[in-house]
Amino acid sequence: MQHWQLPFLGLQTFPAELTAFEIRYFFSFTATEREAIFSRYGDSHRLAIAIQLGFLKMAGCPLDAFDTLPIAVLSHLGTALDIAPPALTSLHALYGRRSTLYEHQAWAAELLGFRPFTERRQRALMMQVRREAHNAVTMYRLVAFAQRWLYERRILIPDNRRLRALARTAYAEAEQAIYDMIHQHIPQPVLDTWAAALFTPHRSTASALEWLQQGPRRKRRGLKEQLEKVQFLKALHVDAYALDDLRLERQWDYARHMRRRRPARFRALKDPRRTLEMVCFLRITLLQTTDVALSLADLLIQELHARAVREVRDTESRVARTYKPTLHEIRRILHDPTITDAALRRSILALMPSEHALFPSRAAAVRWKLNEKARQVRPLLQA
Repeated sequence: MQHWQLPFLGLQTFPAELTAFEIRYFFSFTATEREAIFSRYGDSHRLAIAIQLGFLKMAGCPLDAFDTLPIAVLSHLGTALDIAPPALTSLHALYGRRSTLYEHQAWAAELLGFRPFTERRQRALMMQVRREAHNAVTMYRLVAFAQRWLYERRILIPDNRRLRALARTAYAEAEQAIYDMIHQHIPQPVLDTWAAALFTPHRSTASALEWLQQGPRRKRRGLKEQLEKVQFLKALHVDAYALDDLRLERQWDYARHMRRRRPARFRALKDPRRTLEMVCFLRITLLQTTDVALSLADLLIQELHARAVREVRDTESRVARTYKPTLHEIRRILHDPTITDAALRRSILALMPSEHALFPSRAAAVRWKLNEKARQVRPLLQA
């Protein structure tokens, strides 16, 4: 199946919008399908069975909602099947009897090779969902995986409530497995220390958790604060537990939830969710804070260097402007026949700038300028 088809899987009714390409893709039929459609008597039955075929191709499950059918789909089917479709209709208007609707649904599934979602197939799906639950970042992705797995094996997709129940069970089992893994790597006293440290008041904030949840501030102050956070997390030995067995994407997801929680909401959480969010939040915060500190330091270094380069260029420009009268004076004394060679040498040397003002290259001048900015450079180097 195409990746862009994923949002349509498991739909119970037509989406709000379908593009012309999507309508052609799902509601165009092969020669065998057209022959089967025209085996039905009456335009209304042909239209109804064509809608069931196209919707099953699109969603992987039959259409039984009595909502109004999209006008664009009706128009396309009228042209494709050479029939006169109604301007506005619904399944309720097309089917006088429920038994006919169920017959058409079963007929369309058989024609397209879709099999019912039996208990045995549910067990097979559950095995795959349990395996995928260790990689899936969210419940939504786990449900989407189940829908795709069923569609690719031509198994009718059940209602979302049933799939969400399966995904919820598998996700809870995966969380419990991750929770057990964390306890194998991180001793309980360490976890208790981390939980207590998060609720310790920190400077202007009510707790360290709120302080860690804050984003980076202005450049120089921000760098200092980010480095303080790194030191705080390293003092808790967060860096000693890499959690290599837990996918980084899943750590990010747990940390994202924790970043938006107020301390009171976090206190109300129960394990395993509480421990998972706390551990992943501390780990990801350490990684993020380190990255931000490096980025801020790099930005400050670039600004210092750029400022020094501008100042060197300004100095070079000012010095260059003083060379013009100097050159005129040198030219004058060179053409003066009354000046001896020895006096000429002394005169030219007197006009030349001092060696201290000359640098072998612009890079050397920039280094000298940075040396003059030691009060700004030294704290950055120390940080």
